[in-house]
Amino acid sequence: MKRCLAIAVTVLMLFTICAYAEQNEFADISDDELLLIYKRIKAEVNARGLEPDETMVLKEGRYIIGSDIEAGEYRITCLGTEADDLSDAFGALGSLYDGLDSRGNTSYSGLFSSLGSLYSSVDEGMTIEIVGDYGEVKKTINLKKGESATLTLQGKVALKISGGTCELQKK
Repeated sequence: MKRCLAIAVTVLMLFTICAYAEQNEFADISDDELLLIYKRIKAEVNARGLEPDETMVLKEGRYIIGSDIEAGEYRITCLGTEADDLSDAFGALGSLYDGLDSRGNTSYSGLFSSLGSLYSSVDEGMTIEIVGDYGEVKKTINLKKGESATLTLQGKVALKISGGTCELQKK
């Protein structure tokens, strides 16, 4: 009996240790220690000549250069627009109606996909604006899905994304 109890306690301790090992190990250290670790890692990355992937996916919104996005030269690519999302939603809705149609006489997915394609054909893409102080628009770029442009972001400006999602990659 003692042997079974000892084995049970040992197994229970192992499960407890494994559960603690999966927790965030940085939550228990101080801010100063965390910053020191960060600086050491950054120095080692630079010493090895590694370049971290500096690609961000940006959704609709306003991004401040210098706080949200580092100043520099970027390549921006449109990943998708609101029209793409709506077209996909039309297709999904049509498939749902097809599943609900007990007789199967009507192809709702074909009908709704046609509506989605029609909407996509008049898609004007997404708009990217570089906005300066006091809301002055310094540059406007319109991109459709898959199209790219080069941006230089510096000074007191913001990047305003509307009508889609894009990928921002530092050059």
